[in-house]
Amino acid sequence: ALEWGDTLPGAELRQLVVLNVLDVWLASAPGKARDYVARMPAGKAQNEAATHLAESVAARDVPAAVAWLRGLTNTAARRAASAGVASGWARQDAPAATRWAIALGDDAARPDAVDAALSYWVLADAPAAVSYVRTLKGGDARDDGLDALSSLLGTTQPDLAVALAADIENPHLRNNALADAYAAWQARDPAAARRWLDAVDLPASARRRLQGD
Repeated sequence: ALEWGDTLPGAELRQLVVLNVLDVWLASAPGKARDYVARMPAGKAQNEAATHLAESVAARDVPAAVAWLRGLTNTAARRAASAGVASGWARQDAPAATRWAIALGDDAARPDAVDAALSYWVLADAPAAVSYVRTLKGGDARDDGLDALSSLLGTTQPDLAVALAADIENPHLRNNALADAYAAWQARDPAAARRWLDAVDLPASARRRLQGD
């Protein structure tokens, strides 16, 4: 099937074949699936396959998924697999998956993994997810959590999304998150968004950016 897939036109169609084959292998020969993805050439196709496989494995066997991603030699694939593990794990235990993602030492892997885990926790219990992130010690990990929550809650609780974005310590990340959250709030309730902007203490440059100046 993989040889036939290689003859198909278009990278997206060929990748779809790979993912379908991986699903079959995971049901009948999981070791073969893991070995195949680990040996794929570095690049987008391997990253997507690593995410897909890690998510599928983590949904059934978290330790096996974590062990497999740690064995990946390609850094980009390992980072992609981290998000897959967080997503698959969060299906059964979103708080545990979030704590694992927050604790990732790889700063480049953590944001996507945190977002993947929190997306499930927010659906199940948004107040608990917000409370957990807000109680984290300040730093990059907490900022990643606040950024993810601000994005996830932007359309449903824009006032909370703005407040979460404003708590981010990293100026660049905070400004981008604030701009996105405020835009969502303006679209939903422009009067409330304007009242907040008039009352909040912001640097002049940040205020101008939110105003679109």
